[in-house]
Amino acid sequence: MVEALKAHGIAEADARRQCWFVDSKGLVVASRTDLISHKRPFSHDHAGATTLLQAVESIKPNMLIGVSGIPGTFDETVVRAMGKLNQHPVIFALSNPTSKGECNAEQAYGWTDGRAVFASGSPFPDFDLEGRIFKPGQGNNAYIFPGVGLGLISSGAQRVTDEMFFVAGIAPIRTFPLVASIRICNASARYQPPSPKPWPKSYSIGDSPPCCVRKIWVNACKRSCMIHPTSTTFDRLWSLSTKCSRVA
Repeated sequence: MVEALKAHGIAEADARRQCWFVDSKGLVVASRTDLISHKRPFSHDHAGATTLLQAVESIKPNMLIGVSGIPGTFDETVVRAMGKLNQHPVIFALSNPTSKGECNAEQAYGWTDGRAVFASGSPFPDFDLEGRIFKPGQGNNAYIFPGVGLGLISSGAQRVTDEMFFVAGIAPIRTFPLVASIRICNASARYQPPSPKPWPKSYSIGDSPPCCVRKIWVNACKRSCMIHPTSTTFDRLWSLSTKCSRVA
């Protein structure tokens, strides 16, 4: 999140101030003595809170992102509090599987009178709220990992960076495609980095390095790997990729 905000021109310190975290011990604040190293940069000078509801009432956030794997974390009191603070509270209950979700679509829409902007890690059916039909969004890493993995294999990259995941996160059509078309989107999605960042070349997740003269064949092979995965096609793809320049 911080990197995404920085990409939009926000200073890192200001970006961090927009991101608050709650762990098993409560709100991540600077006064806590039990914080491990990777949490300290995201701690804030703020009064502590031992529950998520206390944190919501104190911070007054616009958005909740659930990745805890603890079902029911976004209970009725928390979701209703978000609804009081925001006209359209953003509720992302992203933990998988469905049984681990922080809340479900019916709860998010029902407790906010249909005003929530909801997405989940697992699919939910359409929800009918007094005649209004809501189609829950799905935010799942299935939209990211296949394309990143195939790009790494085909390019022979030796390191996986945060920037790769950031680019992959905004590359696929800017909106979530249908789940049934994920593999095709991962094979063809392109990303043109915005100026003024001096990238050497527009990078295509799934594209072969430019030195490879059999590019058309490689792209066809990659699509074949994704849609009908077999060990033979992956072996052929890996063999070809090793002949191309490695991306550091």
